[in-house]
Parts: sequence; C-alpha cells; structure tokens
Amino acid sequence: MSVGILKNKVDPLSSKHEQINTLGMNTGNLVFWESLQRLFQPVNIPYAESEKIGLCDKVIITDLIWIRENSEYEYLENIIETYKIPFIPISIGLQSNYYKKDFKLSDGTVRLLKKLEERAVLGLRGEYTADILNKYGIKNVSVIGCPSMYYWNNRNLMIESNKIPIKCSSNFKTFYGVLNVPEKHFLSYCAQKSMQFIEQTEREFTIENAKDQKYFNFINQWLTKNLVIPSSYQEWCDYLKNIDFSIGGRFHGNVIALWNNIKALFLTVDSRTKELTDFFRLPAFDLYNFNDRKPIEYYYQKADYSDFNKYYPVIYDNFLDFVKKNGLQLNPNAKPLTFGISKENSNNSNGSIVKSNNGNTLLDIHNTNYRRKNIVKLTDIEKSNNVIKYSFTTEGAFSDYFINSRPFTIEYDCNMESVPDSVAALPFIALMLPLCWLMDATIYVDEIDEDFFYSIDNIKRGYISMYPTLEFKGHLVAEKVIKNRVDHINIKSLCFFSGGVDAVSTMLSNLQYRPTLFTLWGTDVYFEQPEAWNIVKAKNMEVAKQFNLDFASVKTAFRYVLNEKLLTEHVAKTVHENWWHGFQHGIALIAHAAPYAYINNITIINIASSYSVRDTEFNSCASYPTIDAMVNFCGCKIYHDGFEKSRTDKIREIYEYSTRYNQAFSLRVCWQVITGENCCVCEKCQRTIFGIWAVGGDPEKMGFNLNATVRMKILESLNNDKFHNSVFWEDIKSLLYEQKDAFQNNELVMALLKNYVPKKKILKFYPTVTHK
Repeated sequence: MSVGILKNKVDPLSSKHEQINTLGMNTGNLVFWESLQRLFQPVNIPYAESEKIGLCDKVIITDLIWIRENSEYEYLENIIETYKIPFIPISIGLQSNYYKKDFKLSDGTVRLLKKLEERAVLGLRGEYTADILNKYGIKNVSVIGCPSMYYWNNRNLMIESNKIPIKCSSNFKTFYGVLNVPEKHFLSYCAQKSMQFIEQTEREFTIENAKDQKYFNFINQWLTKNLVIPSSYQEWCDYLKNIDFSIGGRFHGNVIALWNNIKALFLTVDSRTKELTDFFRLPAFDLYNFNDRKPIEYYYQKADYSDFNKYYPVIYDNFLDFVKKNGLQLNPNAKPLTFGISKENSNNSNGSIVKSNNGNTLLDIHNTNYRRKNIVKLTDIEKSNNVIKYSFTTEGAFSDYFINSRPFTIEYDCNMESVPDSVAALPFIALMLPLCWLMDATIYVDEIDEDFFYSIDNIKRGYISMYPTLEFKGHLVAEKVIKNRVDHINIKSLCFFSGGVDAVSTMLSNLQYRPTLFTLWGTDVYFEQPEAWNIVKAKNMEVAKQFNLDFASVKTAFRYVLNEKLLTEHVAKTVHENWWHGFQHGIALIAHAAPYAYINNITIINIASSYSVRDTEFNSCASYPTIDAMVNFCGCKIYHDGFEKSRTDKIREIYEYSTRYNQAFSLRVCWQVITGENCCVCEKCQRTIFGIWAVGGDPEKMGFNLNATVRMKILESLNNDKFHNSVFWEDIKSLLYEQKDAFQNNELVMALLKNYVPKKKILKFYPTVTHK
C-alpha cells in the first residue's frame, strides 16, 4: 500500500524567509507534518507535482485545518475530481474566535467535504467542528484532535514532571492588530523574566501593535535579544535544549516542547486552540485570565496533566480506530516514546483506566467541556474591609463569553465584612442572569436574598416582552434563600449619579429625601483611565457638596468579566442592539447598590430613565421600567425615575432650577472620550447641546466648550445628516422650530432645521407619575 501526503516541499538550502513562506507563514506546520511523517511514513507530494498522486492508493491531506467562514478550496476539489482514490483529511478545524453557532461554510467547502466523506472518514479537530459539519449534513467523521499528539505512538504515555522552572520558553499569537490588556500583561511577564520567545511567523512586532511607545521599546528590546524563528524541526528542538517549561498560545509550539520532555501550559485565545486542549484534556488557561503578578511556579503547577494521563489511552484507541477505518497503517518502525517516564513504571493512580465487564473503557472522550451543559458556579465570596471579591467557575461552550481580564472585585467606600453572602452575591448574580437566560445556562450559588430571588421571574418577563424573538431559558439554583431587611425607621434614599442629564434630573426630583449620590468607576470610565475618573469623581463630589448630600463612589470590575464584543456579535446584533445597552446595564448597575444599602439602611434606590413614556416608538434598553422596577432586595424599593419626562423636559428642569436658585450645573454626558469631559461632537453631546438651546439655556454654561473647531465639526455632521434622527431629536427639533426666528444668527441650529418638516401634533394626556 502506498500512502501519500499532499504538502509543500521545503528546500533546506533556501533562505529562512523562503522556507517559512513555503511553510505557509506558520512554522507550526513543521510539527504537524513531522508527526504524520513519523506515524505513517507517507510519500511527500508537492502541489506542483500533483501527478504523483496517481502512484498512491490513498492520500493524506492537511489543507482543511484552518477553515475560515466562506473559505473556498477549488484547487483541492479539482485534484479530488481528477484522482478517484480516498483522500483522508486529518484535523479538519474551523477558525473562529469563539464557538460561533452559525458558522457559515461556503457551498464549495460543503461540496468538497461531502465528496471527501464518500471515500474516507474525516478526521476532525474537536467537537465544535463536528457540530457545525453535522448541521451541513456531513456525518462520516471522527473527532481525533491533532496528529501531533500521537507522535509518541504510545498508548501508555504519561506526562509528568516536577522540575523547578528556571529557564522558560514562551510563544504567542501572530503580531496582528492592537494588543489588548491581557496580551500586554503576558508579553511583559515574559520579558521581565527574560524568557526565550519562539516565533512561528515573520510578522514583526510594531508600534501599531503596542499603541504605546514606552511599552513598545520595552518589549522590542526583549524580542531583539530573545526571539528565535525555527525553520526546521531539528532547529526547533535545538532551541528547546535546557528549557524547563513552555507557556503560550501556540498549540504546536507547546506540543513540540512536550516531545522534548518539557512540560507546557497552553494559553487559549480562540476556538481552534480550545477545541484541541479540550479534546485532549490538556492543561489550558484562558489568556484573558493571565495574572502577571503570579510567580512562574504558579503557572508550572497549573500545567497539571492528570486528566490528560487518565483519558489518553481512550483517545489513542479512538485514533487507532480512525486509522483502521481509513485503511491506514501505523509505521512499524515508529518506536513508542515516553515523556521521561513509562506508565507501566508509574505508581500514579491517575493513570489507571476504569473498565467495564467486557473490557471496554467507561470514560467518554466526547464528554468534553464544550459538550457539557452551560454552568456558572459562584464558588467563593471574599470580603476584606471594603472589598468584595468573587471567585467562580464556568462549564460548557458559553465559557467563551467570559474574558475575566481582571478579578471580579467591587471596592466600596465603607466596610463590607458584615454584609451577608446572600446580599453580597447579588452583583454577581445580576451580571450573570441575562447571559444565562439567553445561553440556557444554570447559575449555582450557596445563598441568595429572598426578595431578589422572588423578583427574578418578573425581571425575566421584562426581558421577554422586550425581545419576543429571543428565547430566555436557564435558571438559578441556590442552596439557601435568606430573608434580609434594612431598617425602615428612617427613609433613606440613593440615586445612581453619573453627572448627566438623566441623573441630575433624578437628583433634583428627590432632593426632599436627601439622597446619597452613588457613582460607579468601571461603567463608562475604565480603570485604565484614572485621570478621567478623578475628573468625574471630583465633579460629582462637588455637586454633592453643593447640595449638602452624601457621596459614595464604587470601583467595580464587572465590565472586565464578560466578552461584551462577542455577546454583541452573537446575540445583541440580532435585535439591533449592543450587549451593554440592550441587555446588561440596568440590573447589573442596580445590584451594586445592594451591599451598600444593607450596610447603610438605604430604603429607596433611584436609577434614572433614559427614555420616556412619551416616546412615539418602542425602545429596547436593559434599563427600562419593565425591568428595573421589578428588582427587589432587602426590603428596598427600586424606582426607574423620570420615565414620565422627555429628555428636553429634564433639561428644562435643570435649566430652570439653575436659573431660579443660581446653581451652576456642569453636565457630563459623553461616553465617547476618556478624559472625563464632554467631547461636544458625539451624538449624545450634540443632543444635549441642542436641547439646552431648545429650552433657552446656554450650553457653554453647562459644561460644553463650543470653540471654533467644535462648531465646525458639529456643522460637518449636520450637513452629513450623521445621527440626528433618533427618538430624542424630534422633540428638540420641534421646540427649536417654534423659536427659529430667535436662532437666525445660530448657524448650527439653522443647519439642524434646514430640512426639518414639523410633524402634526397629537394632543395626549399624560398623567403625573408619582413614585413616592
């Protein structure tokens, strides 16, 4: 039997650049091909010499290990049409940043895969790829992972090592695009420890990747001294001599370390790597969880191969079954290798395999983390002085939606140690609920406040009525439901306060209750922007002082837990929303007040409305009366305040109060810049500027610097009709139109009204909404 493998031919005498280019700009193919060469001894067939296929009985192909959405493989389809022999694809995998349920295969790729499965069993990287192919009717498949993990040709392989990691090697994804914070932390960590860095492409690290000159200089200096690019298998092995530990996001970069008896920790960044580490039960660590303050020994211990050792014999037998079904034979000269230890000589109980009476293994290799039900479990709540820290675990495919780029902590300005866990858990639970409903996941907690527990169904109904086309499943399981009550002897209130129009209006409406102004750092101003936060905090404290009110600030990492970008792409965009605005912020914000309310006996909590009952069209928003007003905890009452007022009503209220009592207000409405000030040109800034003019006020006296440059930018956006047709603008335009004679010298107002046609007014009766 003659078996061929279709792959490029690397000329060892050519330049390194030419060799890497022949390897498809990824030297990881060296590892992939080396394993196939050792296992099957196939005849190498370069694409330029495809006529040699005619000399083979069957051919191994590796072209499908990186299938992108709508990829095409016309060249491969032509080859398969020409030669009527089995073509055996090994390690077919989909390239996706997450487990995308609606991954789209092109018609050509589907046609190709169906032709292939008529002649061979298709070898797949993981369960996710199997699920997507099954949706397209491709079923003659076997999940085998990657052939590089069978290189040892040893069913009894056991990976164990207890070295002290002195000399370490690192690897990383291709330097493409701007690095995020966890990626920067990982590279800094490697640089600080002077690790060897093994690159697998020739793409250089640039200032555009860093977006920070100082950081670029630091990393570039390290890479200049420590970066190596192997272009041959032996050269790669040479670079690994005397290395004790390998860590990074390159799968094959870590596998070849294992070949060389070096323990490795896999950092996962996309579905391709997760599929493999999940299937083989390899020790994997989400790069977004990387903590650069941990010692290298911590990560070495994380490289625990107990599960791998337990499952490997079953996985190996599954691979042998795939080999047999495709009529292949393992190379009889491929002597079984070990990882410095033989399973037969080990006393480690993790290596034992449970067998049934008929000798078959009871372990299910398909019961991977991807296959398990979606679960999030709150494992610990640590309260230390004024900080609450949440530890949790996740299971199932929805784990992809967690980034955990920082530990989930909330830092209050008062001691939180006496807050019961049933109350302290609420910010975590509220953050998880929308995700778990939409992903049909289960939340497990030890304790939960009784009022909140019984309000969950009502909150859920608010989401269901807002998004009738989506399914809200999932549920919460609590060991204990505990009744908590704040002291109602004195009425004490709290207002969420950002310094914007809605928040200031809510504060003014509730002055008789002397509310505490409650501001969160971590919503629209992030931890990486301390200067902006200091400006925001100082302004809000000044307002509190101005009205003789208490002020509380909270530093929360809740927006560093979920991957809002992926959730927007996967869920929110289907209903024309983004995750934060459409699904997250209402209850997630409100729940932050629960521990504070418990400690300070707050009985009334106000969160300002963004929209109004007067709006002529329905608005989807995670902060809405049908959701916010359903929340209850500790006997507190939550009010979605100001829903009876339009935005211009609120602006008028602020302007008239300012005029009547000679109280200056510097509004902060902008979320587009990170300075803590208003940019004056984004949609939200502009709608506030024009709203102030509409009620007779002066924007420059209320926090908006309308210099010549700003005015020019606003005029440009008006001329382009960029974003002046949202629900808020009709009221503003109508009021300005009624006063247009007074604005003849205001070119911005006249530009806004240039093509405006007033709508016929319909008189409506709006009853006064009384909350308290």
